[in-house]
Amino acid sequence: MREQSKDHLREKIRRPDLRGTMRKDFVRYRAREEGHGTFWRSLSILGGVGWPIVLLSVGGAVLGRWLDRIWETNLRMTLTLMFAGVLIGSLSAWHLIQGTRK
Repeated sequence: MREQSKDHLREKIRRPDLRGTMRKDFVRYRAREEGHGTFWRSLSILGGVGWPIVLLSVGGAVLGRWLDRIWETNLRMTLTLMFAGVLIGSLSAWHLIQGTRK
């Protein structure tokens, strides 16, 4: 009985097939598209995602600050337009990422 339970444990703890795993990884590596996963491609996507968020949020803050000075509303317009810039920039970045996935 004890040997039978040891055999059962050995089956559960069995190591994966290393050769088969390496073969699958190699085939997957060969099949991927050229240019996918390169450093420069990733950097360009990161820049394409980051800049719309930064520019729209800073632009909203600058425009809001100017409107706050004109209308004397403290920071109300600054925060509102900055938030709107972050929201629009994030949506723009999301659309960019969705387009690169296809």
